[in-house]
Amino acid sequence: MTVIKGAIAVLTRYPRPGRCKTRLIPLMGKRGASMLHKALAEHTISRLKTYVIGHPADLIIFYSGAYEAEARKWLGEDIVYAAQPPGDLGAKIAYAFEMTFQIGYGRTLVLGTDCPDMDLKILDDAFSALESKDMVLGPAEDGGYYLVGLKHACSKELFEGIPWGSAQVLETTVERAKSLKLHLEMLPLLPDLDRPDDLLKVKDAGIKAVIETICCATEEL
Repeated sequence: MTVIKGAIAVLTRYPRPGRCKTRLIPLMGKRGASMLHKALAEHTISRLKTYVIGHPADLIIFYSGAYEAEARKWLGEDIVYAAQPPGDLGAKIAYAFEMTFQIGYGRTLVLGTDCPDMDLKILDDAFSALESKDMVLGPAEDGGYYLVGLKHACSKELFEGIPWGSAQVLETTVERAKSLKLHLEMLPLLPDLDRPDDLLKVKDAGIKAVIETICCATEEL
């Protein structure tokens, strides 16, 4: 039986104060928001490194906001790195799919680092879904999605003109997938961590501790 190797493409930004988690800056300040982003990214990447050890998949970091040397120093040398292209989130997602399929991966999952409660079983479920479906989506409670997967290259139209950052991201993407006649499967609904209200929904103990530390430090200023 031929094993189809998959790619896990993670989109993340170097944690510079004022450049990440901007919707949390009014609550946490620039430094606090960047600290939380750093913790979320490290939490996600650490778990994914563990996952790929026992699965036919490679981890690829699509970074922005830094040189590759800075990204490597931050997240480690044992990962493949690629710079994100210019453009909106749709352009970045489309590029991650285009690059991984050109390399020869049979399935690709693209995700960010804003969903600390995503367990590794979801990755198994996503790859399994792509055995029979064209596309898989992990819906987020804010109307977006925390994961998108494809098993073959498709039109860039799938990610063009999406109202990124709005509550219509998932709905618009599903409609676009249907218009392109892609067979789609949905994963469990999970909270993304983007806005102040989202902080109360986090279940992961490590990230909850980071949030509490940052918020306590902010209150003391």
